[in-house]
Amino acid sequence: MAEPGPLDWLSKYELTDAEADELSDPNFIIPDLIIDGHIVAIVGKGGSGKSTVLQAMCPDMVREGYTVVYVHVDCPPGEAKRAREMAKASGYRLLTPDFKATGVSALHVLGELEKMNASGADLRNVVFVFDTLKKFTDLMSKAKAASFLALLGALRGKGMTSVLLGHVNKHPGHDGKDVFEGVGDLRNDIDELIYLDTLKNDDGSLTISTRPDKVRGEFHPLTFKVDQYRNVTKQEVVDVQRILRAREEREKDQPWIDACLEAMNNKMCSAADISKYASESHGMGDSRIRNTLRKYAKEGAGQLWYEQQAMRGKGLCNYSLTPFR
Repeated sequence: MAEPGPLDWLSKYELTDAEADELSDPNFIIPDLIIDGHIVAIVGKGGSGKSTVLQAMCPDMVREGYTVVYVHVDCPPGEAKRAREMAKASGYRLLTPDFKATGVSALHVLGELEKMNASGADLRNVVFVFDTLKKFTDLMSKAKAASFLALLGALRGKGMTSVLLGHVNKHPGHDGKDVFEGVGDLRNDIDELIYLDTLKNDDGSLTISTRPDKVRGEFHPLTFKVDQYRNVTKQEVVDVQRILRAREEREKDQPWIDACLEAMNNKMCSAADISKYASESHGMGDSRIRNTLRKYAKEGAGQLWYEQQAMRGKGLCNYSLTPFR
């Protein structure tokens, strides 16, 4: 029998064939959104459509043969009856502890999950949706968040899939992107973290795109349209985050845009005249006005006016609200 070698311990940390297969070929319940047996957090701003989209996904999971339990403790009273009817019609279980006369709460649901875990039950093909995450644990407490995720991890070991609906912080991070609400350990202890970027349209509908952040598998963005009646349909992928950034940038630029428009409506067309008008009428600097003129003369959805080179080689331009002939 060969003597143990100094590097024999390495095998404990190497992926087996079975483990590698699980990483490269995950079993999606909902393609690009929910993987069987994983813990996924789907997060967005308040009113971003998290609950609406996930409730629309529940019938699909039921049709795939899963027992789906939606624990809703962030449900306004006016929505509870509608949600119950939807669950009954679609075959999934809706738990609304806040509306039970027996005085149960989200914490009682956690107690039931602990009993279920202790029973050693086989929970394959069981999906729990927790709406919203902050109702089940203190997201700012490392110890409490770790305890909750440890329970979900134990249930994951028995085959259960967990979907956590959460919020983002009110203020974005230094890079301008949304930040998952809660201690950093939460991100480490879940399998997937997916952000929802939501665009509110003029007709009252929502355009919602997923932005996978942390994943254990190959994920692609998805886009959903939620109409004014809360019907959810899948759409061609839209970069909602890019649109939102452009809108925010446009709002910041609006005073300079308005000054340029005023000047053009007063028959001024050269950059020099428009800049002079903006300086005298609004106290605006020449550089910012010229940058605004160039920026919003670019072809595309954000174009506000047209640009024409006035003197070749001199970099001088004229601007007009109608195309130059």
